[in-house]
Amino acid sequence: MSCQISYALNTTTNQVIHISETEKGLKCGCRCLECDGILEAVKGDLRDHHFRHADNRKCGGGLETAIHFRAKQIIANNSVIEIPGRQLTYCNVRVENKLNTKKPDATVSVNGEDVHFEIRVTNAVKKEKRSFYCNGKHKCVEINLSDKELWQLGPEELERLVLGETNNKGIIYWPQERIEAVEQGESLFERLFGIAILIFIVLFFFKLILPRKRY
Repeated sequence: MSCQISYALNTTTNQVIHISETEKGLKCGCRCLECDGILEAVKGDLRDHHFRHADNRKCGGGLETAIHFRAKQIIANNSVIEIPGRQLTYCNVRVENKLNTKKPDATVSVNGEDVHFEIRVTNAVKKEKRSFYCNGKHKCVEINLSDKELWQLGPEELERLVLGETNNKGIIYWPQERIEAVEQGESLFERLFGIAILIFIVLFFFKLILPRKRY
């Protein structure tokens, strides 16, 4: 099934925009993220709004590249993001800033310390890159968009997935102070319940082995 092009590169702002954010026709000033061809915005009444190539060439439109680019923009244009177990308020955003031999998709500062983000649109972060973050003790979170029908993602939903959702985020590396009980898959109640069960078992065991008093 071919998908309509819903995101394109605006040549004036050098930002990836959604079809809903531009004028119709060639006034949109957009190019394709895959082939760099000129696009026009189709915004009529009968069909879903979309971009198409002005010369009618057959091209997928580089949707995965566009979503990846837009996700980085969303981080760069905001200052608060939810990750498993906590909310981060950040500043000093750097996109694809070199870190030794690697380039995280986005790097932000949180309380003076760098936190890195990798955005997964198709393939997960490779094992070698994960090891780099872990061995170097670089805080890193992966944002997973791979299970979404990307051509259906409007700008508001994409922003929610990048900034507000936590179920699609995975910790690649974080210090062992614990990322709250959420990351560990347990709640405070579950831990207390487990302790209570353990105490009950110990008491029951001692009741069995201790001799009973004879009267």
